[in-house]
Amino acid sequence: MFETLFSGFAHLSTWHLGILLFFGTYILEDAAIVSGALLAADKIIPPELAFVALLAGITSGDFLLYLFGHYAGSRPFMRKWRESKRASSIEHWLSSNLFITIFFVRFAPGLRLPCYLASGWLGVSVKSFLWAVFVAGVLWTGMVFGGLLWFGAPLWELSGMGNLFLLPLALLFLYLLQQVLRKYVNACLESNNDQ
Repeated sequence: MFETLFSGFAHLSTWHLGILLFFGTYILEDAAIVSGALLAADKIIPPELAFVALLAGITSGDFLLYLFGHYAGSRPFMRKWRESKRASSIEHWLSSNLFITIFFVRFAPGLRLPCYLASGWLGVSVKSFLWAVFVAGVLWTGMVFGGLLWFGAPLWELSGMGNLFLLPLALLFLYLLQQVLRKYVNACLESNNDQ
């Protein structure tokens, strides 16, 4: 089905492909998910291995951002801002709303980096953060990966146009979904600021 698209990866073992998908999430998460689904649909990699590699890459990348924020917050010149009353109120709000915040930023582009860095910088609970990013990662990866794997392959077969049709369609769908969610998250954040 995707022979021409993935012909360069034919010589790699499934474990090598899993490692590439894992590190691919550090570069472009959505492109790695789409690639993993396409590889699994063509039976080049088992879907379970692709899903686990993608989820592990996404979760570990999110945790690295948390660690960078934590490291920055521990620096002496940053510590005074971290101990301010404003930072304390933000940390309290973020800790109280961590799961819903992580869920929303997972689905809205551009918000993960500042949210995850702030979570580490403000000292949000590591266990709570990891649990939240894992659950949000399972939902996001499952939705996109599963949707492409189970609904994309039949669409590919019906189109008869190969990767000229499905890949741009999948990327357009992801883009539109993220734009809708971004507007929703921004509206929620604005309503919280007004209160």
